Amino acid sequence: MDMLSLALLGWESLDKVKAIHSLLEAWALLFFVVLVVSDVISHLGENEASRFSKRVGFWRMLALVSFALAIVLEICAFPYGQRNDELSTTRIAALDRDAAASRVAAKHFELEIEQARAQAAQANGKIAAAMARSSKAHALAAQLNEGR
Repeated sequence: MDMLSLALLGWESLDKVKAIHSLLEAWALLFFVVLVVSDVISHLGENEASRFSKRVGFWRMLALVSFALAIVLEICAFPYGQRNDELSTTRIAALDRDAAASRVAAKHFELEIEQARAQAAQANGKIAAAMARSSKAHALAAQLNEGR
């Protein structure tokens, strides 16, 4: 286990990595929305007649803090995105191997089915021959019984 996996939560689980990555991305997106809204409000407040003019400094500060938090969250989400790709690729490769093994097993079963069908056809032929002999024997027995 390397230092990065010790430092990051859920690093070995694809489901946890996906969840954490999605959560970090969602929060970053929320802070980008706050950034845009606060930036728009601060621009509206530049007009002295605007009702936002008294708090322009607050909205600008909120925009900067939101931008900083969004960037930090994106930076934190980046390794999870990379790990998500890595674990997904590993899982896809494992599923491909399983699918290939299943195809080989299916081919093997198809061959066994064909062999079983051939044996069943052969057995049906033997049964038909035995039934024909049996019919002849019954007919012969009936003739002998009539002759007595």
